[in-house]
Amino acid sequence: MKARVQSMGTAALEEPIDTWTRDVSAKGIFLELSEPLEECTRMQLTLQLPAEVTGKPVLLRCVSRVVRVVGESGDRVGVGAVIESYEFIRPLEQNSAS
Repeated sequence: MKARVQSMGTAALEEPIDTWTRDVSAKGIFLELSEPLEECTRMQLTLQLPAEVTGKPVLLRCVSRVVRVVGESGDRVGVGAVIESYEFIRPLEQNSAS
């Protein structure tokens, strides 16, 4: 699933990173990043849920905390995070009566 990752607070990522998830559950997520994040780093994720699953395109915004970092050699780093909170965001429908 497509995801945009942005670290929160003073740590880590200077700019948001677009990536793909490897695993998503109700309580956690695992994804690969081009830059490592330290354990305990809080991050905001925006996931694009496929219309095949939800009926229409829906975005899911999560606040999560990194609990595991693996494979720090090479160009990709695996990051496991616990989802602390989330909200569904439906794309705005165009309003023809402006």
